[in-house]
Order: sequence, then C-alpha cells, then structure tokens
Amino acid sequence: MISAHTDRAFEGELRLLRERLQRMATRADEMLADAVRALVQGDAELARQTAHRDRAVNQDEVDIDEQCLAMLARWQPMASDLRLIFAASKLASNLEQISDLAVNICERADELATGGFRGPYTFIPHMSEVGREMLRDAMTAFLTANTDLAQEVLTRDDEIDDLHHQVVSTQTERIRAGDIDVRQGIAVQNVARFLENVADHATAIAEHAIFMVHALDVRHAGKRER
Repeated sequence: MISAHTDRAFEGELRLLRERLQRMATRADEMLADAVRALVQGDAELARQTAHRDRAVNQDEVDIDEQCLAMLARWQPMASDLRLIFAASKLASNLEQISDLAVNICERADELATGGFRGPYTFIPHMSEVGREMLRDAMTAFLTANTDLAQEVLTRDDEIDDLHHQVVSTQTERIRAGDIDVRQGIAVQNVARFLENVADHATAIAEHAIFMVHALDVRHAGKRER
C-alpha cells in the first residue's frame, strides 16, 4: 500500500494529482461516448464539437506533466510515492492518446454522416461500452491502488480483440455482398481499430497501477500469463 505521509503539503499535492488524473480521464471517457454516439446517430455536428474538446485534454496532460516534474524536484519522493508520480505522467500520456482516438472516431463519423451512410454499426456500440468500462475500472484501480481490479482489466482485453475481429469480418462480408462500398466498410473497420487501441491504453493504465503498488512490470510477462 502507499505509505502514509505526515507532510500535509505533499499529501495535498498527491491529492491534486489524483484529481487532475480523474478529471482528465472523465473528459477522455466523455469524448469517446460522444464520438461513438455521433457515429451511430449520423450526427456530423456532434462529431465536430466533440473533436474540439481534445484541446482541454491536451492541456490536462501538460499540467499533469508539469506537476509531476515539480513534485519530483521539490520532494524527491521514494519508493511507492516515486512510482506513483512516475506512473501518473505515463498515465496522462495514455489518456491523451485515448482523446486522440476519440478525435479519429469523430473524423470517421463526420465523413460517414456527410456521405449519407447510416450504418448499421454492428458490434461498435458494444465495443465502446467494453472499452470505456475498462478505462473507468483501470482508473479506479490506479487511484485506489486496487491491483485485483487492475488484473481484472487485463483479462478483458481479449473480449475487445474478439469484437474487433467480428467488426472486420462483418464489414468485409458487407463489402463483398455489395451492401456498402469499400470506403464505408474500411471507415467502420477503422473505428473498431481505434476502439481496440482504447482498450490497449486502458490495459496500460491497469499495468501502471500494478507497477505503482508492487514495483512489478507486467507489460509483457502479464500478456504471456493471460
């Protein structure tokens, strides 16, 4: 467990760091939800509005990185506190990349809606739900040092992989049957790939949680064991 601190100033900075991470994660999660909603509903305007929100997430990353550097210089933390701050900076990068993936989905949503394509988007909403749930659970695992929950997140990556394969297969069949054109099918397949990448970042956040608590790097060994 993370050691207790008598220094209130340091504790206050740790609390602020966690709050910033949670706020950043919430923004990225909401962007994902709205990006997929824009896609499924064919709402090009929502897609454009959602994409603009990436700026706030980018600023979150800058602020978190600056705080992490300042804390390292000011407090010279040891052990689990050092790992927490180190992992927080990497976690912020994962969240920023999730925001970028939401923007990518918005771009496909805009393209498809403008082109008059209205789906169906088989498996995409479910992929989004699973990926977002993985993200939320990974963040909870990190912020509460819950390694059991982190391990659960790692095991669910296979579900996203399976859904991605089903989307690719379904869209390929629709292209071959002449139900949709190649451009539309590939755009939907791209969305599935972006959602798979979201799950990869959620998995990375869960791995950061395990590293923070146990000083154990499971990025590669964990995949072999799953």
